[in-house]
Amino acid sequence: MSQASTSVAASEFSTPASSDVSFGRAHWIGLGASLLIGGVYTFAQLGNGWIPTDDGTLAQSASRVLQGQLPHRDFFDMYSGGMSFYHALAFHLFGVKLISLRYAVFAIFVPAIAAIYYLASRFASPIVAAAMTLLCAAWSLPAYPAAMPSWYNLFFALLGAAAIFRHIETSRPRWLLLAGICGGLSIDVKITGLYFVAAALLFFVFRERQTDKPADAMQGVSFYRWFVSAGLTAFAALLVWIMRGRLGDGEVLHFVLPGTVLAVFLIVTEWQQAPSADLSRFRALFGMAIPFFVGLAIAIAAFLVPYWRAGAFSSLTTDVVGAGSGAVTALGFVRPAGAVWLLCVLPVAALVTAAFVLERRLSAMWHVVIAVVGLAVIFGARMSVPFSVNPWMSAGSATPIIVAAGAWTLWRGAGSSWAEPGSPQRQQEVFLLLALAAVCSLVQFPFAAPIYFHYIAPLPALAALAVIGARKRRANDALLAEVLGFYLLFGVLFIVPATVYNYSLGFQLRAEPLALPVGEGLRVVAADQYVTIVRAVDRIAAGDTLLAFPECPEFYFLTGRRNPTHADSWAIPDEVEHAMQDPRLRVIVINRRPVFPSSVPPQRILEQVVTQFPNAAEVGQFQVRWR
Repeated sequence: MSQASTSVAASEFSTPASSDVSFGRAHWIGLGASLLIGGVYTFAQLGNGWIPTDDGTLAQSASRVLQGQLPHRDFFDMYSGGMSFYHALAFHLFGVKLISLRYAVFAIFVPAIAAIYYLASRFASPIVAAAMTLLCAAWSLPAYPAAMPSWYNLFFALLGAAAIFRHIETSRPRWLLLAGICGGLSIDVKITGLYFVAAALLFFVFRERQTDKPADAMQGVSFYRWFVSAGLTAFAALLVWIMRGRLGDGEVLHFVLPGTVLAVFLIVTEWQQAPSADLSRFRALFGMAIPFFVGLAIAIAAFLVPYWRAGAFSSLTTDVVGAGSGAVTALGFVRPAGAVWLLCVLPVAALVTAAFVLERRLSAMWHVVIAVVGLAVIFGARMSVPFSVNPWMSAGSATPIIVAAGAWTLWRGAGSSWAEPGSPQRQQEVFLLLALAAVCSLVQFPFAAPIYFHYIAPLPALAALAVIGARKRRANDALLAEVLGFYLLFGVLFIVPATVYNYSLGFQLRAEPLALPVGEGLRVVAADQYVTIVRAVDRIAAGDTLLAFPECPEFYFLTGRRNPTHADSWAIPDEVEHAMQDPRLRVIVINRRPVFPSSVPPQRILEQVVTQFPNAAEVGQFQVRWR
């Protein structure tokens, strides 16, 4: 394929190229409505549900920072550590209570809503962009409103993508600098922020080839071409290496295939282009990469300042690179959906295809039938959790299909009567969203529980909108609106009310207010047993120390007592034994039913607990022991 076929000029397109899209009054109204509705709706869900280990770990880490401790040096932090500083600030501003952490993540969620609308507005009308924004909002934070680091990764990826879109439109390096800062902040929260960086690098390779540059007069060996091909090959190999030992059909489909498809697309189209001068190509590539990495370095350097002043770099690297990854592995391994679940995507794909084939010839009766069937599926899901698996899987399994369809659309370009990616700017926007959907999906590895799809759900949704926009033939808007409305209602009526308990852990539970000062504003499962344990600890323990294990760090925060060990959630056996020798320790809380087998303490520890803390009381799944 020639360069002309991969960089086609603007042509007949259902939506103008981004440079022609005016963010006028209608879009401002759509943005305002999206922020108001999405923001108010999400804020109302912030107190819904918890997984005690998650909230307890986050709160305990923030409390320790507020007390002057440094993550990784003074206590084990499963993540990079930047989130603990931010959450400590939230405690300072909003009070030391669990809901404050959710206010903190909501503060990043709101600008992310604006970013979603901005990204969607490049491909759709104000009404469709607003509907897509509300869909992405409902399928993200409200599904599990705990201030988890993967939410920050998602929101910074969306903000970074919006900054790159602005660079596409203006060619100003400052937007790449801002995108790099978003990437750096994401890494400061959790090392998986590197996925956004990888997606940005893929985008730079794609964008470089569409910049004006002189032809290669030598027509000889192109070092740039070999450099890029080698890098993309290494990227695809890295995806396979990450999955080493766990490479099943689900891992290949969801984690290896999407990124590899984009890498192969870039390599093939690179070698189909007419040769260009190496120097100008390297200059164009590094002209984008340098401001991006400067922004990345600024954000990471700011985070490293406390560690530089404390001389604690070794503790940081040990935890983040070594112990942190080990703790994540200890959580267990949940495989993603296999290839057979792609069948769930077929009905939706058929409807989207029909929206183009039928154009405006679909009768009102068929619209009514489709709407009734969609509502029946949604209300069936409300009554039966297993019934909800198929519609959820139709979204959760769609990313590989979206990425493959997008790559094919960009590759065929003007040579197809089906696809027309529009101007170079439009192609770049489509490719960026495809890269984000493909690479950021890795956040689901190695623990592909259903909630982990929601940590990236807006990215494949926006990529799908971009691919649908890259069609010559105008779609039946009413039919597309019904598909969009189905997933929006499914999220609002099923996913959000069910929260993480029903469809991720597989059981029905009722949440009640957590009647403790630090639990103000939260509605949690089994609230009464936590209140009972906190009051029992207050009666028994006169000191400020408590030992709680395994998988129950929430009791340190709920009781306001100090953790005598280095770890907040998975205590080290030697530290536990040492802590039990301290006469100031009067009470221990034991979780008798930990979720992860790797958390079960050694038998010698349990025997010592019984010997040294002979008194016991059972409260739900917990045992309180004291001496």
